Amino acid sequence: MLASAAGAALLLSQAGCRDRAVVDGGVPATPTFTRHVAPIIFEHCSYCHHQGQAAPFDLLTFADVSQRSRQIAEVVTSRYMPPWLPEPGFNHFQNERVLTEQEIAIVNAWVAAGAPEGNPADLPPLPQFANEWFLGQPDVIVRLPEPYELLADGPDVYRNFVIPIPTDRDHHVRALEFRPGNARVVHHAFLAVDPTEASWREDLRDEEPGYPGMHLPRTGEVPQGQFFSWQPGKVPMGGDPARAWRLQSNSWMVVQVHMQTTGKPEQVQPEVGIYFADQPGTDITFKLGLSSYAIDIPAGVTNFVAEDGFELPVDVELLAILPHAHYLARTMHGLATLPDGSNRWLLNIGRWDFNWQGEYWYREPVQLPKGTRVGMRFFYDNSTNNPVNPFNPPQPVSYGLSSTDEMAELWMIFRLKSAEDQVRLSRAVLPKLAAEVVTYNQKLLEKDPANARSWLQIGSARYALGQIDPSVDALRRALLHDPSLDEAHYYLGLIAHDARDFTRALGSFQTAVAVNPRNFKAHGYLGLVLLHLGDLENSEASLREALRIKPDDPVTQNNLELLQRLRNSQTPAPASTQ
Repeated sequence: MLASAAGAALLLSQAGCRDRAVVDGGVPATPTFTRHVAPIIFEHCSYCHHQGQAAPFDLLTFADVSQRSRQIAEVVTSRYMPPWLPEPGFNHFQNERVLTEQEIAIVNAWVAAGAPEGNPADLPPLPQFANEWFLGQPDVIVRLPEPYELLADGPDVYRNFVIPIPTDRDHHVRALEFRPGNARVVHHAFLAVDPTEASWREDLRDEEPGYPGMHLPRTGEVPQGQFFSWQPGKVPMGGDPARAWRLQSNSWMVVQVHMQTTGKPEQVQPEVGIYFADQPGTDITFKLGLSSYAIDIPAGVTNFVAEDGFELPVDVELLAILPHAHYLARTMHGLATLPDGSNRWLLNIGRWDFNWQGEYWYREPVQLPKGTRVGMRFFYDNSTNNPVNPFNPPQPVSYGLSSTDEMAELWMIFRLKSAEDQVRLSRAVLPKLAAEVVTYNQKLLEKDPANARSWLQIGSARYALGQIDPSVDALRRALLHDPSLDEAHYYLGLIAHDARDFTRALGSFQTAVAVNPRNFKAHGYLGLVLLHLGDLENSEASLREALRIKPDDPVTQNNLELLQRLRNSQTPAPASTQ
């Protein structure tokens, strides 16, 4: 039972104002379905409760609603429905799915009166639901070519579908609209754009569409200022052109879908509509994630706490927030401690529900000055008091990607004043992110020591932290388990370049581009190494190939300009260009 920004034809006020017999609080003395309850249902419930949507039954007619009248009264009174997790009174978000106290009172008064139908002439028109795209016809549609066959029974399935994006040139994108292809089995989805062929090659490892896993590929990108997620009932937003992002030609859409079995075989064929913008976005944004991997909850513990925080080095405007955890989480707090020591609520969820995750965009940006500490504090109940505990009796639960493991994440999108502030924030957060990458992947290696991608991520994070010897060791372990990881060769090339061992760097970068010809960074650094070695002709060819793949890469552009200056002056290459 979900609210819709455009799903119903009438508003409650259009019907309620006609009834003269009301009691205190504006509740009709004798409410009827046709005059008083139908507008509420059409506005807040029918968007999900109609054929083809995620809800298990329709709520469109008097017969639909009256046979479930008491159940409806119970779930709206408890605010279990419509599903909206943030507690009222702490923040104001866009598209809030919240019934007013008056609306709840009307539903309860109608049920208490015996759920009368009323005069059929008072019934407002049924809501009209678009059979096509909510945001209108997309500029490009990305669709899984063949349906994925979901088995009738078994555990939840996480599948990453890799679909080519049919564009012949670069574009700027203002909005995406996701359609699950079978709303009754798709629990949620995450999207990413991969400008390389790495995800596609991962897809080739088995004959089924996509590849398994709960994490998006390393090469998959989620543009700054975007969450790229979908949950049942989520109304697509038109997208703010100020946050339009660049879509590179010949990219791949990675659609990670969480599917739940229904007791019979199902087909799932998701698709994504892409809406172009006329020009690049103007907002300077940054996405920050708070998280905790120190999750080890003993059986029976009722108030386990996971927390994290970060001090902002610049002024920001908080635009949106997105929490994530699994079944044991019960309460979530997002707080900002301002430089003067005062606290400000960013998010307060008193009753977390894994089945109704979402993202929340503030009606007005939240101003957070430099020196503010943004923090998360999540509470978990691993006892029999938790009605959704997946284990009975309770079992110890630790951090992990499975639904029966646990997680703690709080994502925020900031708008910044300048590109310089974006650089400052990126530099300040890098050590935190790199350390978290190491911790996260070490946990994965505890379960699978041969996980080549975890070794790769540890190696790249160690490099970012300046831990060169541990980085080389991890990267070599990654290649031991999977020699085709071009990023591992690339980072070994970086380390050799930094040590001015250009011969060894040359071999690593050449291997990286041989394994993945679309790795523009490896092409760029290959050109730089050839420049150092005096091979200007091949250096230019590599640099131009890097720019062909990613035309707006500033590092490659600068190195190509340097090469031209060297040719013009016929002077030796400088000691370092980085």
